[in-house]
Amino acid sequence: MNNLLLLDSGAYSVWNVGGVVDLDRYIQFCKDHPGVSYYVSLDVIIGKKGDDRTKRADAVEASCQESWSNYQKMISVLPIEKVIPVFHRGENFKWLEKYLKFGCPYIGFGQIGTGGGEGQGHYLDQIRKFVCGADGRPVVKTHGFAVTAYELMLSFPWHSVDSASWIRAGSYCDVYFPAVKDGEFK
Repeated sequence: MNNLLLLDSGAYSVWNVGGVVDLDRYIQFCKDHPGVSYYVSLDVIIGKKGDDRTKRADAVEASCQESWSNYQKMISVLPIEKVIPVFHRGENFKWLEKYLKFGCPYIGFGQIGTGGGEGQGHYLDQIRKFVCGADGRPVVKTHGFAVTAYELMLSFPWHSVDSASWIRAGSYCDVYFPAVKDGEFK
């Protein structure tokens, strides 16, 4: 088994407290740590926490454009195969198409859990249309941010997922382990 390390920019956590991540400092940190397997591109979270009025279509479009610009700046100094752009629920799918046409080998998806239930399934079906081939397998690596529910992990062919909630669950000894067969995790 490979030891992979994915470095997240912290954009969502910083957004939650009303802050902003400095792109140049983040890029320098990435450059200073070349042993990291993947760097999550600095995405721009839509709107302001708790204020749906800031999530207007023009604000969403502006955040998508800024996220794209951040991705472009990061891959100008870091290997493209190591930088993961993030597509959020609520963004126009033209941005996902743009990342795919550009040749991004790994794409992250944020706000998967937003809405839950049928809305969640519909959103994953929409993503499938873009990132999966006729055989149902992804044509790029996919990462699900804040994917905590076991059922959600199994409902899409993710390459990887993460969630800070696992830390809390683990503190109560609620930890899932994949099955091992012939010395390999399955």
